[in-house]
Amino acid sequence: MKVISIAPLVEAIPKWYSPSMLSSILKCPIRGLYTNNANEDYIVSLSKSGEIGTVMHLVLEKGFANNITEEKEFSALWSSVEQEVNGGTLKYQVKNYARYRYQVMTMLGKDRKTIKAKKKNRTYNFVPEKIIKNLDTLLKGRPDLLVFKHGKPYEIKDYKSGQIFSDDIPENDVLENGESYLFIKEEYKDQLFYYAALVREEYSYLPEKLTIISTNGISVTDDCRLEDVDYAMKRFQQLKKDLAQLNNQSLARPSKDNCRYCNYRPGCSFRIKTEPEPFGDVFGTVFSAVVHSYGNFTIKLESGEQIFNKKTGIAFPGIEKLKGKNIYLTNIRKEVSKENLYLISDFTVIYIYDKHLN
Repeated sequence: MKVISIAPLVEAIPKWYSPSMLSSILKCPIRGLYTNNANEDYIVSLSKSGEIGTVMHLVLEKGFANNITEEKEFSALWSSVEQEVNGGTLKYQVKNYARYRYQVMTMLGKDRKTIKAKKKNRTYNFVPEKIIKNLDTLLKGRPDLLVFKHGKPYEIKDYKSGQIFSDDIPENDVLENGESYLFIKEEYKDQLFYYAALVREEYSYLPEKLTIISTNGISVTDDCRLEDVDYAMKRFQQLKKDLAQLNNQSLARPSKDNCRYCNYRPGCSFRIKTEPEPFGDVFGTVFSAVVHSYGNFTIKLESGEQIFNKKTGIAFPGIEKLKGKNIYLTNIRKEVSKENLYLISDFTVIYIYDKHLN
């Protein structure tokens, strides 16, 4: 559980666009106006998957840069990066932690062997985590790994710490490589197209292959097609025009899926509320807030809804001062045995509005 104070969302047209940022904004363009430093308090992560993903990418970047291939060197690097990102506690917090760690070590070793095997004739060259930006398009990104063949861009490799396939296919299904690529999440495909566009602008050549690699060791590759990249860039150019010309109502695309996973929903007037079935959101004005003898607490809203934290010993300084304030709670669980009663979960965030409730 986290408790944070937020102000009304500040709107601004982005100065730069990244491939990962675009995959989110294209689903609901109004997010483009919200994605700025003034709204950073809205970005709350309670999942450790993001942190393990950060560790993996940093280890890959530094591992390639420093030519790390030995297990002892790798272990020292991993420990150092994990300490920097998380304080060194991910092994106790992330399921399949050892698998993530082993997969990164395998990635480094496998690609290094390829480099060594081709070193004599210099067929391949590997460039990890290079920042590429284009002043004309305002697109900026850092592909995980660029593979060059005979000095020209050949392949873009993108490593993902989460599920890479859509819900239509389990990740352990065995399909032909090209067939598997059809089931890659659309946002991941889009990211690769934008990376390809950046590579084309930087090196004047389009890469031949696009590859996504999961922590399970699944590697899915498809051809990089000019029409796909051009279509992605047309969508991007249209998005920039829309952000500059359209009103907020035209930019907003509220839907159950779009709003459920949007960080900005507590402050967005266009949101669709995620009903607690069993997990969802509740918001309103606090009628009372009471701390019980064991440190757990109950919040009652003016609407009659009650939110109970059954865990004891969790500090929430100043909870009694919430009376009369507008709050928004995410990821709470409905108690089926009693009407209008909700339970706080480990993933609940309590947003306290500084000024008003949208």
